Amino acid sequence: VLDKITSLHCADDGTVWAGHIYGGISRYHPPSVLTGENRFSDLSTSGMGKFTSYTPEVPNQYGPDGLTGTTSHVIEQSSDGRIWLGGFEWDSGQGGLSIYDGNSFATLTTEDGLPSGAVDCIFPATDGVMWMGTGGRGQHLKGGVARYDGKGLVIFTTADGLVSNQVFSIYQTSNGAFWFGTDKGVSVYHPTEFHRISEADGLVNNDVTVIHCDP
Repeated sequence: VLDKITSLHCADDGTVWAGHIYGGISRYHPPSVLTGENRFSDLSTSGMGKFTSYTPEVPNQYGPDGLTGTTSHVIEQSSDGRIWLGGFEWDSGQGGLSIYDGNSFATLTTEDGLPSGAVDCIFPATDGVMWMGTGGRGQHLKGGVARYDGKGLVIFTTADGLVSNQVFSIYQTSNGAFWFGTDKGVSVYHPTEFHRISEADGLVNNDVTVIHCDP
């Protein structure tokens, strides 16, 4: 894998996942979590942990390890412990979600209903539902928000009131509202309608890449 890292996530088991540009995924096992069946017998003398690499090369469409693209923009963990990776293949335009259950990968792509293969953000909601923002950072005309409850996808786009189909970030506030950061401002979804916040309302810029609520 390559040194260019686009995303990091620390899983509940203490392992650290890193997404690379054009390089797949690295999973770091610190010495403190190398126990039981996952214990390594060849720890280095430096005391460092070990890496597992997941690559996106041929021979099959989604790579030997089930990755949907060479570049991973985002990594999250759902309430059931699965690791969700948003991947994208810049050259081919393919991509989507790779979902790791601890043993193997499953995938969700445009063939399954994703509005775009470029997944830029993933948000695990308080009810266990996973929300994804797509768009491909200007690489695709298609995009929007995807909601996945484990059974099927529900898609939200500009046709439904979303301010833009390029969604960079997602956050859920304590009142249950979802905030979507886009390249045209913020869309707030609550309870069943979208409301826009833009520069006209006081935003310093309509490109909203990160959203966070103070405690």
